[in-house]
Order: sequence, then C-alpha cells, then structure tokens
Amino acid sequence: MSARKIFQQIDFLVITCLSAVFALAGCQQEDTAEKAEQKIDHAAENAEQKIEHTTETAIKKLRLQRSYWIRRPTVPKIY
Repeated sequence: MSARKIFQQIDFLVITCLSAVFALAGCQQEDTAEKAEQKIDHAAENAEQKIEHTTETAIKKLRLQRSYWIRRPTVPKIY
C-alpha cells in the first residue's frame, strides 16, 4: 500500500471522527435548548395560574364590597 493511500484513509478516519464529535456536541446543545424551553413554558404556566388566581380573588372581593354597599342600612337624615 502506498503512503498516499494510507494518508487518505487516515484523513477520512479523522474527518469521520470529528464529524461524529460535532454531531454529538450539537445534540447536547439541543438538549440544553429543550430544557430551557421547558423551563420557560413552566414559568409561563405558573404566571398564568397566579394571574388567574389573583383575578378571581379580586373579583370575589369586589363582589363582597359591592354587596355591602348595596345592603348597607340607610340612616334617615334628621334635620
């Protein structure tokens, strides 16, 4: 076998190994991106739930306050 053929095979092997390493590194970064996306989704869901809870609480308090003012006994004015 000639030296040129051996170097070609070594070059091919090196290129193949580097491609595999870069491909695995790319998959690992995608996994990190997916985790970040899941964290963002989870935070958005939590925020949505808290906003809904706060809105419901505020509506209940406003209804109670409104019913108090509607049912409040009126005191006749004495002149």
